[in-house]
Amino acid sequence: MAVRGYLVYVAGFGVARGALFLSPIILANLLSIESYGAIELAHSLASLGAVVIGVGLPATVPLILLREEVHQRWDTMLLLVLALSALLLTMGLTLAASIGPFNVAALVSLATSVLILQGVWATTLKSNGKSTSAVFLEAGFWSVCVIGGAAVFFASSPDQAVIWAVVAYGVGLLAFTTTRYTAVRARFSLADCIDNLVLGAPLMLASVLTILVSSTGRLVLGLVVGAEAVGAYGIVFRVSALPLVGHQILIIGFFRFMFSWDHRVLTRRSPLIVWGVTSAALVFMLAVDVIKPLLGTAFNEAFRIYRLEGFIILAQTVLWSAIAVNDLLNSRLQIAGQVARNCIIFLLPALIAIAFVTHLQSGSGLAASLRVFVVCHSLLMLAYYATQCHAMFLRGTVYVRLWGSAVGGFAIVLAGALLDHMLR
Repeated sequence: MAVRGYLVYVAGFGVARGALFLSPIILANLLSIESYGAIELAHSLASLGAVVIGVGLPATVPLILLREEVHQRWDTMLLLVLALSALLLTMGLTLAASIGPFNVAALVSLATSVLILQGVWATTLKSNGKSTSAVFLEAGFWSVCVIGGAAVFFASSPDQAVIWAVVAYGVGLLAFTTTRYTAVRARFSLADCIDNLVLGAPLMLASVLTILVSSTGRLVLGLVVGAEAVGAYGIVFRVSALPLVGHQILIIGFFRFMFSWDHRVLTRRSPLIVWGVTSAALVFMLAVDVIKPLLGTAFNEAFRIYRLEGFIILAQTVLWSAIAVNDLLNSRLQIAGQVARNCIIFLLPALIAIAFVTHLQSGSGLAASLRVFVVCHSLLMLAYYATQCHAMFLRGTVYVRLWGSAVGGFAIVLAGALLDHMLR
């Protein structure tokens, strides 16, 4: 029975993660590269907005549900995210009606509303041990975009169907959250609202930094070069990030334990996540020529031009995984805000510098701009990870095995990328 249960979990998780992985790729094949780039840019901005406007509230879920020493109220947290999400959804509908339904401003507002609620309930499911259901929900935004994109494709109508699919999804999430809040609400207290916001604020800063690092490509390219560059980068990025499936399988399986294991056990087991992602990246590198015909013409064309860039992004997945593990550890220890303050001193000037270099290179063409950006972004991520680890060390938190595994895994995959480039 135990083996059967495990196989059912793996199969369900594979389908759920496949939906999250395949949805952007399917959408890229349904829409023009500019329209797809606009959705990628809107999603990146909304991911940032969901953390900032949501004041880190989704990240407080495991602390409220799993840590006995945290006294913040669950019903108050739901009330806050309801109010914020309803306001954003209304704003997005107003922009869609006044400016036009398919524009980045309306998409960002609507997607931010959706991602706040989606983040709360996905994290709730993970905290309750319902890992597969959480991954299905995390695929929600992209899945509804595919539904809208398919309607656009088959009906040959403008891209409006995408935005209305997102609206319907947002309304459904709002309705569900309202029923859950109604079931648990207690007496309202402004002091409790402030208390919940104080708990989320340090986690917000840490999450903002992580999103800035992982979404820099779409943000910088979208604001400096344009939607076409975001579309090309996004297609390669989405496929090259496939090894993060390994990260998700491990991190979701370990999620509850990351907040309950003692330090000695965490020190011994946390490197398994990074080495799992490294192994998955190497397998992808060896198998990419076999699987790429299955990924559609959009990816095949982009990967033909940007193969080296794709493999460099592949190496970055090891660092993305390691940064996310550090964030969870910092959240558990409630030092996320302190570490984030150190990291932001490095990150903001670095982002300005990478945007400036990309702008200077933009006159040389799309291919040159992407290569320069991807190389600079890899260096930025490595430096950011070192800064994050150093900030943790200064606060007495040491995970030498985890940190060494991350740098070693990144170096191994990057060496494989360069070897592939030299042999072709």
